[in-house]
Amino acid sequence: MTNASVKTISAGRGAPRVSSTMTNGSVATATAQGGARFLTVTYKGGEQHILVPPTAPIVAFVPGAVSIVKPGAPVFVNGDQTTDGKTTAGLVAVGSHGKPPPF
Repeated sequence: MTNASVKTISAGRGAPRVSSTMTNGSVATATAQGGARFLTVTYKGGEQHILVPPTAPIVAFVPGAVSIVKPGAPVFVNGDQTTDGKTTAGLVAVGSHGKPPPF
């Protein structure tokens, strides 16, 4: 992994425009067949049917103690660099059961 700073941002010629949004929904139904899960998610204005393969990692974020951070533990740290050159962590996610954080 290499750390860097963004110098400039430009759309570039012929670059596709992305128009995306996030919608909150609720799982209305959940079924399983052959190891796969099928979800129906409802939201304001509609619903979506989603296939979750058996290989998809299912994770939960829970508060943890500082003691779970050990040498060799997989971590994801989201931090900001201060004006004095130090980095302050805003979020630390620690993997468990031998798996790294999912991002």
